[in-house]
Amino acid sequence: MILTYQPNQNDFLQNHLFIASKTVRIKKKRRRSWLMVTAVMALLGLLFYQSGNTFLARYFFIFGIFSLLFYPLYQRVQYRDHYDKFIEDAYRNRIGRPITLKLTDAAIETTDSGSTSSIHSSEIENITETGDYFYFKLKTGAYLSLPKKAADDIHALTDELKQRCGRLQIEYIEELHWKWR
Repeated sequence: MILTYQPNQNDFLQNHLFIASKTVRIKKKRRRSWLMVTAVMALLGLLFYQSGNTFLARYFFIFGIFSLLFYPLYQRVQYRDHYDKFIEDAYRNRIGRPITLKLTDAAIETTDSGSTSSIHSSEIENITETGDYFYFKLKTGAYLSLPKKAADDIHALTDELKQRCGRLQIEYIEELHWKWR
């Protein structure tokens, strides 16, 4: 099966956000910073309360509650903006250039205007299907993404990938409602 598509900036962004959402280290870092900000605000509120400054105590307690509730939303936007700027710099020469992906029994071959690569099928750890993409996780920890818009017949591609997973005895993961959180 041969698929050709032109990746846009959002394709690269979704790839980075998906990888970030699956990386244990990033998950821990996000949770730790969220709890740290909340704890510091609560601690400052407690210190001001003990010193008798109820105005600042209330201020920091309220800010602590807001950070507990809304810091994850702020963090999502920060990560999205960070990756968006990174993609503008790092991938500016790859955006909009056609990529050809060839699925064979032995390998996945990708070709773009400047390079060709081949990934042996035995190197695929799992395939994850989201609402708009397929992600091939490699045993090296890297990911290869394939937008669903690249296929004329999504059902045929999905069936092919599920059969490939069965032949290779690897996991096929359906996360059709995945969103960056």
